[in-house]
Formats: sequence, C-alpha cells, structure tokens
Amino acid sequence: MAGTPADGVLLPNDGDLTFAKVRLDPASADAVPLLLPTLADPLARALLWGEALDAATDGERPVAGLVALIGAALPAETEVIIAEDVLTLSRSLVDRYLDPLAREAALAQLADACARLLAGAPAGGSLQLARRAG
Repeated sequence: MAGTPADGVLLPNDGDLTFAKVRLDPASADAVPLLLPTLADPLARALLWGEALDAATDGERPVAGLVALIGAALPAETEVIIAEDVLTLSRSLVDRYLDPLAREAALAQLADACARLLAGAPAGGSLQLARRAG
C-alpha cells in the first residue's frame, strides 16, 4: 500500500511476500470497511479479506462483523476469485456459528450484497458468470 492513503490501516505482509496469518490492530480493523471498497490493489484487498475471514474463523471477531463487512465492501469488488472465496467461506461461517434467527438475517444481508455486486458488474463479465457460492 506504499503511496496510498491508508486511513489508519497498517497491513502486515503487504505484497503477500510470505505465508503468514495476518491480524490487524483494532484501529486498522475498524478502518477496513471504509477502505476496502476504495482500495485499487487487488492483492491488498485479498489480504484484507483473508484477514477478516481468518479472524472470524478463529473466533477473534464475530461472524456478524464479517457479514457487515461483506455488506459494505463486496459490492465494490472487481475480482471474481475474491468474491467467490469470500462468499464460499463466509457462508460456511454463517451456517456454523450463527443461531437460526441471526443466520436468517445474515443470509439476507449476504444476498443483498450479492445483488448489489451483480448490479454493478459489467454485463456478461466474470462476476456475473461466477459459480454460485454455498
């Protein structure tokens, strides 16, 4: 993220130079929902998505927070592989860790994020043709 205003996000392993399970400091994690939709570098976006998914998987952040992040940032995603991975992994987290009432609301939020992603995707592009997650 060199040369990019980071809005307070310190991204360890920027450039994905090594295998590492990244964790953000609390201030950086709080800034991700605002930064992620505007970040041009797909590798940096993938690292931030991976960090959010790992933190939810490891129980370090709530799955509901991940769902909120998806609602805020997924509609701006341009890389099909990122969108597919986020949706596939988040669906299993929602199914596994949320109680039935929270699960229903989370799935509605995910569906809304998908609808907004598709509405903004180029016609016939890879995002519209991506396989169904879950």
